Amino acid sequence: MPENRKAESLRELQLSWIRFDAHARVEGLSGKELAILVEIAARSAPTPHQLSDLFALTTGSMTVVLDRLERKGFARRDRNPEDRRGLLLSPTAAGHDVLTRLDAAVSLPISNDAKAEPSAPARRPAPRHLHPVADDSAG
Repeated sequence: MPENRKAESLRELQLSWIRFDAHARVEGLSGKELAILVEIAARSAPTPHQLSDLFALTTGSMTVVLDRLERKGFARRDRNPEDRRGLLLSPTAAGHDVLTRLDAAVSLPISNDAKAEPSAPARRPAPRHLHPVADDSAG
């Protein structure tokens, strides 16, 4: 991947993260809470343990985040019908609403001046999920 393409991709990733973090604050969430809510919605009924592994958090730390998401009405924990000791996570209707607003928010340009014209890269829709930049220098 040429250096200027890498720099542009990293810039777009950074702008996406800025939009993501700003949207989290608007919704009354931390960036970590919103990232976890995104993963809960993206996966089919993940377990707290799976998300702990994914985010490199202790199970105790994940419990605290899930408690906050549940208290705010964005996620819920249900007993796993196949293992009654386990829990399955899912977003609530309010959680889906947050993610719908997030999808719209990360596609908008960021500007301190509402009249300022965003640059071409900022006008492009941001990635829906924060994927790592692929290295296509071999092709």
